[in-house]
Amino acid sequence: MRAHRFVEPTPTGAERVEIVVAGWEIECCAPPPVVGEPTSWMLEFQPGDADLDHEFAWDATRWDERVTCLRRGPVTAYWAFGAGSPPAPGTAVLRGRLCGTVHGGISPDGFPACRGRVDRVRVLSQRYREVTERTWEGVPGTVAAVDVAQSPRWFHGGPLDGTTSVPFGVLVDVRIESGLPGDRPG
Repeated sequence: MRAHRFVEPTPTGAERVEIVVAGWEIECCAPPPVVGEPTSWMLEFQPGDADLDHEFAWDATRWDERVTCLRRGPVTAYWAFGAGSPPAPGTAVLRGRLCGTVHGGISPDGFPACRGRVDRVRVLSQRYREVTERTWEGVPGTVAAVDVAQSPRWFHGGPLDGTTSVPFGVLVDVRIESGLPGDRPG
């Protein structure tokens, strides 16, 4: 899989962002992304060092007393709840991924949405291994991405046997149209 940057120029001069959307988001109530269609997501930054993670400099500020806001060009994301201590205000070089959500209650109230047009959709799958009885984790280095014209509505799992790749979500490239305070997903 070719490594992408979170924000990169497209041929039209617009900005593009790569967003991981969990299968459960789409199975629950998020509209499945379709290439060429408009889309809108609140973005959560999840720190990490996994297959889909990238390193970038972000401007960190306080959104409110409990939320740290990260900005990079037209992209605005909030620091994932439960992901450890957020960066202090100022410029921070962080490694992780942007995850899209449309669900209230797991994202900060009033947080700006990232709006744009879908340039690319890839179904993500990974092999999983059992770490304790009935507890599974993704096998590092086994994430695969397959280009599709639109996201599936349902993500049918496969056997969690360590050898079979199981679909878990999509990777969506979005050409940014906005991400300003007051924008709401929809």
